[in-house]
Amino acid sequence: MIELAGEKALSQAPDGILSFLSDPRQFSACIGNAEDLHVEENGDFSAKFRIQVPRRFGISYLENVSATMAFKLRREGGTVEWNGSGRSLGSKMTVILKIDAIPEGDGTRLSWRATLGAGLAEKLLGEKGMREIATELSTQILDCISSKIGSSA
Repeated sequence: MIELAGEKALSQAPDGILSFLSDPRQFSACIGNAEDLHVEENGDFSAKFRIQVPRRFGISYLENVSATMAFKLRREGGTVEWNGSGRSLGSKMTVILKIDAIPEGDGTRLSWRATLGAGLAEKLLGEKGMREIATELSTQILDCISSKIGSSA
């Protein structure tokens, strides 16, 4: 299991951020490489994702891997939590992303925690490699959230 956490300050109000994070049609655009998005009435969603492992890891057959995932939404107060489970490379994969939107001055401080269980990919790449990829993805997701919320606010 890989665990990551961080914070990011945004100039937007918490309500708009929480609405964005709770809407899979908007939020899934920040996950990247989502295909076949299916959103249920309650906000849960499933999708197929393309995961690109950088060439620097030297594992050519992992350069374009797919993962089929289903995510359940839980929103409580100023917290949005996505619990995902699915399969990639023939083994189970889990993702838990919990984001707290904390009012701070005229904006919001996002405090987030992510747990990733990547099954076979984690064994092939090792903890250091998975942590490196997960950190890069987290940065891309947070930058996307900032730009999408900024453009819609």
